[in-house]
Amino acid sequence: MAERSGNGEPRFLDEEWCVVLRRAAKETTYRDIAAEAGYSRAHIAEIFGGRKRPTADELLRIAGALGLSQLRMLDLAGHLPGVSRLLTYLEQLEDQASRTQLAAASVPFDDVHGAAIIAGKGLASGRYRAVVDPLWQGTGEYRRHYADLVAFEPVQAMSAVEIRADLEELLHHEMAWFTAGFIGSPETARHLNTSHPELVINVPRFVAIRKGGVNPLVGVPHTISVIGGHWSGSADVASLLAHGFDYDYSHVGFVASRAFSRITHRWDHRLFDRDRLEVARTYVAGGEIGRSRVWAAGGDGYAETARLLAGDRRGRNPFVVHLRPTDELIDWTSWARTAWRQHGGDAETDRGSSISDRAVVDQQLAGLGSRVLTLDAGLPAGAVRDSDNLDAFMDHWCLLAETVAERLRADLHMRFDLDEALRRMRNGGR
Repeated sequence: MAERSGNGEPRFLDEEWCVVLRRAAKETTYRDIAAEAGYSRAHIAEIFGGRKRPTADELLRIAGALGLSQLRMLDLAGHLPGVSRLLTYLEQLEDQASRTQLAAASVPFDDVHGAAIIAGKGLASGRYRAVVDPLWQGTGEYRRHYADLVAFEPVQAMSAVEIRADLEELLHHEMAWFTAGFIGSPETARHLNTSHPELVINVPRFVAIRKGGVNPLVGVPHTISVIGGHWSGSADVASLLAHGFDYDYSHVGFVASRAFSRITHRWDHRLFDRDRLEVARTYVAGGEIGRSRVWAAGGDGYAETARLLAGDRRGRNPFVVHLRPTDELIDWTSWARTAWRQHGGDAETDRGSSISDRAVVDQQLAGLGSRVLTLDAGLPAGAVRDSDNLDAFMDHWCLLAETVAERLRADLHMRFDLDEALRRMRNGGR
């Protein structure tokens, strides 16, 4: 039985559940909430006005209409005493698990960035000289410090194969923790004046794992998954959206690298796909009760991740942003991945695999209805072969992320402050 205050007084107005509901509803109307939740406007006004404490069922439907965590709202209203301890415990487990691998690997962790730690360990070995250079991508307001490049030169003569094997052994824990790997495109490392541009180590910054702040936007799904094919921009768009919503951000490949001590460029490892899928499975299972997060999956794990996301048709989280690669983008990436030896086959085989993955994802996501936003991920105008055109791709991905936010607000009627999200997004990662 719902509790009602006497004489219509707003006795519950200052209770936390009521405060959270009113804050989440500031971008919408009682009429819209009532329509979404299936109640009358007067009924909603009584609850939001603090004159009535909602039942568990009422609160579930209202929280769902506003995109709020249903478990947390039930706890705030006293319907699930003790669940807050469970949620806090799960969050603590996430934090502890992310730091356990670091302690086990004995990697120094403070304000020094990973590139400095990786370069420093190489220098300390006495076997290498090292150069660190920032990699910037994008133009104008989209320009970002995207990554750091670390180039090693051996003190004594060594072949490229010997250098790679030695560096992987020497720097394994550091590279796994900071999700660093040998660069995919030698083009970006040529200005480092190294005799081995194909062995430059890329240490992510803009798409590196990070926590959100303390002021997440309301009216946004609790968890958002951004998936796409090779070079669709899933990691970059997810990072930008996380900046805009002030959410945690991660990429399943980077989390797998850190959690399972795998090096990101070892795509041929027998556990490469399994580890990434295990992270995605964890995020899907915890979509309703984990931390507010935008997470990305793409490339080789694209189709399998879509199968996971399609498996739970009853949940509201994660919400899925599908960056669907166009034929033009698939043609370009098949050439690039072959030229840069990112797979063991030929360009035509890689192209066929990408087209097949796209068809699987289309089929898997078809039944999720309004839980999916699909956008075409095309090829930037400045992208031509024999050049990686990082600025063109970065500008393209930033515009794509802004389009996602605008479509969430306009087409799917999510009730968040779009102007504030775009402002945070454009300032994020600078």
